[in-house]
Formats: sequence, C-alpha cells, structure tokens
Amino acid sequence: MANPLDLHQIGENANIDVILKAHSPGDHSWLHAAGYTCKVSRTTTVGEIRAALVAKLSEKGQAVKAFAWNGKVLVDEKTLHDSGVTLPGPAARRAGAKLEILFAVDAMVTEKLDASHKRIEQIWSEFAETLYSKLVEQPRVEILQKAREKRRIYQQRIAEETALGKWIETMGTSRDFKLTGPYVVMRSVNVEKECWVGSGVLRELSEGDTAEVVEVVEVQPGGGTVQRGHLAEGGWL
Repeated sequence: MANPLDLHQIGENANIDVILKAHSPGDHSWLHAAGYTCKVSRTTTVGEIRAALVAKLSEKGQAVKAFAWNGKVLVDEKTLHDSGVTLPGPAARRAGAKLEILFAVDAMVTEKLDASHKRIEQIWSEFAETLYSKLVEQPRVEILQKAREKRRIYQQRIAEETALGKWIETMGTSRDFKLTGPYVVMRSVNVEKECWVGSGVLRELSEGDTAEVVEVVEVQPGGGTVQRGHLAEGGWL
C-alpha cells in the first residue's frame, strides 16, 4: 500500500500529524490515493494547510475547495482549534494518532483544465505537422520533382541526339528510299490534313514529341518537289 505524500511542516513548533484525503479520490486519478500528510501547530490556519496542498498539486490544486472535519466545513482564516476541531493530546500524538481532514474537489475546474490541456496539445500537434510538412515533406517532394525533370531532360537530349545521328547518317545518301519510321520533332510544327501543302492544320506537334511516319510521298508545290510524311495517327508533315 502506498504511503501518503508528505507536505512537510506547516508553521512553527508543528507537532500535530494531519492527513488530508479527498472525499472521492477514485474520481480523480491525479490525486495521490493514500492522501497527503503534514505536521501543523495549534496556530496553523486552515488556509496555510490549503496553500501547502495546492502547491503540491500544482495547477490542478485550483480544484481543491472546502476542507471539512467530522462533517464540519473549515474556514481558511481560522486555526483548526478555532474551527472546533478536536486536536489529539500529547499521549495520542506519542501513540502516532493522526488528525484526518477531508477536502472537496471541484470537478468542473479539473474538466476545464483538462480541456485546456487538450486544446494546447492539439495546437502543438498541428504546429508539429505544419513544421514537418515545411521542413521535411515539401523539400522531399521538390527534390523528387527536380529529379524527374532532370531525367526527362536527359531522355529528351538522348532522343534528340539519336535522331540527329540518324539524320547525319543519311546525309549524302540517295533520297529515293521511303523515310518511314519514328521521328523526334526538333521544333514545333503543324500537322496538316492532307498531303498537299496548305491543306489546313489538323494539330500541332511540340518540340520533343515523337511522330511515327508510315508513308512518304512526293508533292510538287509551286514547281518544286517536297517529301511529305503520312503519320500513323493521321495527318501529314
């Protein structure tokens, strides 16, 4: 069984052992189940005893209300003797007798304190989440985005270099063969509806897009000869 918590000596020449207990300690887990003990003198006031208990209980000491002995409410300004409390005599004190005083607890005060603590915990929790998002999550996302963009640029450069290499390989060779196959667009270009030049824009291909040429024909706009590529997805370049 736990021993009462000691509030130590209250007042000068304290020689009366007092034990303080709540009316219903089971309803308040923050209170020490075995109560609180102290030594007082005949001149110690009830208010001084209350102050010592409140200091021990810290913030929740605000909930400590009326003190009582033998069904009688004790007044802070009076001593135990003046309040009508029967004090143990010398023989009883030598025998280890303790004067038991009960105190009431205002549940509404403790509920308000608990609610305030919960609000503070919630505020700190939200602050911690915001701080984590700002200092950890957002930088992580930005790093991933930069890595993806870097990879995209690298893949685009490889594709352009490959297309340029193929084009260089065809330089100086006969142009009589069909130039079908995949191409990487080097600059923005319009896809036209028909094979003749000026037949109307169907859509636009952007730099870096890939186009599959399935057929190449020669047309002669304005007296010259131009090769036009028919795309797999429709339209002509």
